[in-house]
Amino acid sequence: MRRPQHVKSSSPRKSWFAAALVAAGLAAGTVVPVAIAQELQVEGLPYGPKLSGSEPMPGRSAHRIPDVEVLDQDGKRYKLHSDLIKGKVVLFNFMYADCDGICPLQTETLKRVYKEFGDRMGKEIIMLSFTLRPDIDRPEKLKHYTEMHEIPEGGNWKFLTGDPQTFEKLRRALGFFDPVPEFDLQNATHLGMLRYGVESMDRWAGCPAGSLPTIIANNVLRMYLPTSETWLVPDVS
Repeated sequence: MRRPQHVKSSSPRKSWFAAALVAAGLAAGTVVPVAIAQELQVEGLPYGPKLSGSEPMPGRSAHRIPDVEVLDQDGKRYKLHSDLIKGKVVLFNFMYADCDGICPLQTETLKRVYKEFGDRMGKEIIMLSFTLRPDIDRPEKLKHYTEMHEIPEGGNWKFLTGDPQTFEKLRRALGFFDPVPEFDLQNATHLGMLRYGVESMDRWAGCPAGSLPTIIANNVLRMYLPTSETWLVPDVS
């Protein structure tokens, strides 16, 4: 079994343990401590603010947002952090257009989350879906996917692709990887997680994509609004 290339440590056991804790922390929506996050480094990308509530980490951490070029489903080019995430509340996931497993279910859940956000979408909140297959899922294919799934128009939910090597580093930088290489290399077994946060406050958390849409929306809104303003009646239909 080969070790994942993104793990840099003199101790294999320590590196595997660090990776497992990062994945567990993401699933629980918790902050990853500096000591653990430093075990996972992604080099060669420009970064924006860190994705944890911990103290700033030296170097380019796996908990910073890469400011890389991305393409949306309409073929428009953006810098990920500078153009899309800076100053926003953001909810993002990873998927691919030909997925016949959890991806369509995630998309349907996020459509309902989008509806729950109401007029906050675009003004305060943006949703980003990154493809796991940027070499195959080019803008025209992602556009077809959005039309097939009747994704709301308006530019508030972007399906993103880009350079395959850059997207692989991006996936790891955002924490969407499995510490077991055999599973991580298979798109069909990718993590069914959502991550969300408030860029200006540097507050980040995550939850399973299979959660109730209203619960997901509540979790996002409570990141930056008083609880009294965020509680929504769960829709279990």
